[in-house]
Amino acid sequence: MTVVAKEQYMEAVRHLAAQKMKLAFLRTADSAQETGEAAVRKLSEELKKEEDRFWKTSEREPEKGEFLPLEYLCGIWNCGPFERHLLLLALGYEINPHMAGDCAYLHNNGSRDYLTPWLAEITWHEKTGLSELCEAFSEESAFMQMFFQTSEEPVPFMEHKFQLKKRIRSFLLWELEEDKRLSRILARWEPDKQQPSLGRQQPDIAALLEEGIRIVELYGEAGTGRRFCAKTACGKLGRTAYLINLEEMWGHREPFERLADSVLLECVLFQALPVLCFPDDLSKTEADSPVKELIHSLLGVSEIVFVISRRPFLRAMDGGAIKRLVLEISDLSLLEKREVWRQEAMRYSFAGDVHVEEMANLFDFTHGKIKEALRHAAGNAKSQGKEVIDRESLQRGCYSFFEQSMVKKAVRIPVVYGLNDLVLPVLQKESILAACNQVKYKHKIYEEWGFGKKMPYGRGISMIFAGAPGTGKTMAAQAVATELGIDLYKVELSAVVSKYVGETEKNLDEIFEQAKQSQIILFFDEADVLFSKRTEVKDANDKYNNMEAAFLLQKMEAYDGVTILATNLLQNFDEAFKRRVKFVIDFPFPGCAGRKELWERAIPAQMPVEELDLDYLASNFELSGSNIRNIVLHAAFLAASKEGKIGMQEILMAVKNEFAKSGKTLTKEDTGEYHILLPDIY
Repeated sequence: MTVVAKEQYMEAVRHLAAQKMKLAFLRTADSAQETGEAAVRKLSEELKKEEDRFWKTSEREPEKGEFLPLEYLCGIWNCGPFERHLLLLALGYEINPHMAGDCAYLHNNGSRDYLTPWLAEITWHEKTGLSELCEAFSEESAFMQMFFQTSEEPVPFMEHKFQLKKRIRSFLLWELEEDKRLSRILARWEPDKQQPSLGRQQPDIAALLEEGIRIVELYGEAGTGRRFCAKTACGKLGRTAYLINLEEMWGHREPFERLADSVLLECVLFQALPVLCFPDDLSKTEADSPVKELIHSLLGVSEIVFVISRRPFLRAMDGGAIKRLVLEISDLSLLEKREVWRQEAMRYSFAGDVHVEEMANLFDFTHGKIKEALRHAAGNAKSQGKEVIDRESLQRGCYSFFEQSMVKKAVRIPVVYGLNDLVLPVLQKESILAACNQVKYKHKIYEEWGFGKKMPYGRGISMIFAGAPGTGKTMAAQAVATELGIDLYKVELSAVVSKYVGETEKNLDEIFEQAKQSQIILFFDEADVLFSKRTEVKDANDKYNNMEAAFLLQKMEAYDGVTILATNLLQNFDEAFKRRVKFVIDFPFPGCAGRKELWERAIPAQMPVEELDLDYLASNFELSGSNIRNIVLHAAFLAASKEGKIGMQEILMAVKNEFAKSGKTLTKEDTGEYHILLPDIY
């Protein structure tokens, strides 16, 4: 609307208000002559015609795309003629500086320069407005409570002061922005009829209204989609909605009742459906009274009220007179979570090898956490100068909002190896890959193929890696973490096992609870300490040792993630325990061919190397993979200290050092034709 059009409209309001005051002057004049009565009658008729013409013109203006706040307000409240008269009079008072003096003159009191019910009556163009007056100014008048503030001075009814509320006045003067004081309390939801439902149970508002439902309470754990359901339901009705943050209201510096009044006004002004959101940790007794009063008020201005809570506690209000519907919003299924990942990911750009749907198999996230993880991933990629989100950024985004509190009982292992780095027989590699695939494709098996109904428990992946030290068990655990894109944590057994009864179980419970929240792989190295073969019960200690093993098995089966136990002695594990673990993978000591491959893989491409006889090293020294890596690293430092290249001499000196660590001596027979490189051996 143009500035000129606004001025013309407001001038019409000023004129009508001035005419109303003129009528009041005529009615209070000290003249009982017929000419005086005739003047009152004539002005009343003219005023009625002008006011009728004003409202009819106002009704036509919006058709031109022009917004008229006064007409809008009267329309949404369905104001009657006398209520419109009061709004016109009050708005005129705000924009006409002379009306205050006129009020004081009419009241014959210089300090009473404001509007009163008496003035409302004598400025009304009808002969009498007593019935309308009593109705409008009654204590039960929702109209008066909504738009006007009235004084509570101990004066006669007809002398009470009334004026527009500050928020209503600013709105009528075309200040149409939302109340900035409520920016942290109200979140505006615009209608979106096309918003996908993701298969969730959505309230059918139209049907609910026909059934007389006035309150819809959606409860469930945080992040399960309670807000999503409410927003979708409001969108289907094509209505704006306000999410009302009750926690912010309680923490605000202003009293709750005053804020509730402001919230109510915003819902009326913008015709928004109210959605009350309770904080998850708010007790029922603390929330009961003030919120119910707010809900009662909102029901007076909205056909339906939504309530979002963790637990249902709005019991039947008014003895059940107000009908309500209570719906539990449970967590998404695995297939639904994959769809959420896919839809939310459409807002971002990803590297070609990233398949975001797979994250649903790896991270047990709610809808809210999925959105948050993607935001963090995008920020992580941007901070590193990446134009798209790669797998690493996505993984870090998934972990970024977890609070890892396992530092005393578990330590994160940096992952540097993949499946291609493992030097193992084909059978063992296939078993490790099969375990990873059970994580990657669990949505298909448990959801699409129906195994979830037959196996509601024990969907996690448990593995035992058994083999001599240095055969690659820790490296294989890293390879699993790399393949799945999940963080790997090594459990510090010294901080878990306790001599005190029940303390070990308590530590294990804490570890698995943290793992559940953080979606990590738990790696128990040298697990014989905790989970070795159950013994015959001879004393109390034996009994509690067996209880600890049983407790571990129970936690592993309940954990929906990946658990890996590493042991040097598989025979120490109880047979019943091994049967209930999904994968038992043996890590054999490498043969000659395997050792040669380990030597080749241990030497970096950038390392300066003289000619090395790898066939000789592989066939003459029975070493594990970790031994070989230690030898190559030691040899590299020897070569660097002499600013030369790594040759057979440096390698053999490193072999000698490795033998010494285990109490063995490198002899001339061991080195064979290369003994001349080590003149100090015998």
